[in-house]
Amino acid sequence: MTIDRTRRRIDRLPPGEIHAVGAAGLETASMVRYLVEAGRDDIVLHDRSGDFDYAIDMAHRLQPPDQVARTRTALAGCRELRAGPDYLAGVESAVTVLAPVSWFLAPANARLVPLQDRFVYFPDACFDLWRGSVIGVTGSFGKTTTTRFAAALTGGVACGNDREFCCDLAALAAAPADARMAFEASNRHLRNGFRRVLDVGVLTGITLNHEPDHGSFEAYRRVKYSMADRCRDFLYHAAIPAAFPDAAVVAERGTPYGGGGWRLVEEVAVDPGGGCWPVPGVAGLSPVDQDNALAAVAAAAQCGVSASDIQRRSGSLAATTPRYRHSASVTGGRLIINDAASCTPASTEALVRRLDQRFALICGGDRQRYREGEFRPLAAAVAANPHAGPVYTIGPMAGHLTAALQAAGFRAVARAADLDQAVERALREPATTVVFSPGCGTGAMFADKYVRGEAFDDAVTRLVSAGQTTP
Repeated sequence: MTIDRTRRRIDRLPPGEIHAVGAAGLETASMVRYLVEAGRDDIVLHDRSGDFDYAIDMAHRLQPPDQVARTRTALAGCRELRAGPDYLAGVESAVTVLAPVSWFLAPANARLVPLQDRFVYFPDACFDLWRGSVIGVTGSFGKTTTTRFAAALTGGVACGNDREFCCDLAALAAAPADARMAFEASNRHLRNGFRRVLDVGVLTGITLNHEPDHGSFEAYRRVKYSMADRCRDFLYHAAIPAAFPDAAVVAERGTPYGGGGWRLVEEVAVDPGGGCWPVPGVAGLSPVDQDNALAAVAAAAQCGVSASDIQRRSGSLAATTPRYRHSASVTGGRLIINDAASCTPASTEALVRRLDQRFALICGGDRQRYREGEFRPLAAAVAANPHAGPVYTIGPMAGHLTAALQAAGFRAVARAADLDQAVERALREPATTVVFSPGCGTGAMFADKYVRGEAFDDAVTRLVSAGQTTP
């Protein structure tokens, strides 16, 4: 592919008015803040939200308080906010447009199409300001964890798609030239493209996800495969070309891990040449996260990090795991697993296959599209696990999940009215681990994975405190 080198650079913008689209969102607001703090006072904000303050709260609530305060100050210092019926009014006069990653999904943004040569995207803003090396991580699942692990093993910074990651562009610009960044690249980042050729790219896995953004699952896969063309060195999970014949280009371009090439032998990562990279920190990780750690080790090694530094830093891996990613706690004498970050059937399937004690599973959501058969592998995993107790399904996907489970020969499935009722029923099962793993999106039910994770935790705490549980 050809890397577009003609786009605007956020640190070298031409004179003239700047329009910021989706200004409440994390990426656009971060670019606005960088420019305002650098002295620009000619920025016009655009946002579709009817409540701009609330939209800022929701988008930035996982950022450090001092960062949120700086962002609010910067947004308040802009020339004008155009929202509601005034959204995008006069945008054609912009010399530069700060564009959010998902701009192309909203029909109202069709008027932005002719202005794309004036766009600045968040990845380009980060990469243009960052002088050090970059590890880019993408995939349908595991990318957030792998990004966090790569940042930990390189002693670097995590940036990109997750709301908890660094969005302080001034801090990125001030980092030394030998610093390292791990950047989580979403399918939308890749679809929009970015200027920089990354030092290392990682493709963690592919499953049905976000294909409406691209028109088909095949087109979605091609977007993910494009990471191979955006980096100097490339790593991919060995399961990808085994599952998808069209991934042959990925296999030709890179080095596999997790079943070929790089492999994990107990607490040692072994590279394709037989070299050993001790990673004692993987001992406390789940098998799924051990695969993610292996990818991070390989990426760190290809970025020049020494084996001794990787070994030393691996002790922080368990603490680096994303919130609500296979987090386990004991409440009321019961093991509770909160896997609220799961948004694909494949991620819930992977967890189910590894559960080795009786469990009750809560899953489901309100994904806006359904593909025939997509829940079959998850249903097969539940049916094949001898420890599977009842499954409680929630949301509009409940019917499809129930049908898949019953077709797999699993009968202990029931629909719950909502998450609270599902938790209540699960807690009444004696000597049973309670697992919340949606297996699909829940965007209309909860604002994001953090909100749904907190809702699950709150329901467990409330019901256990009220005595509505069986030990």
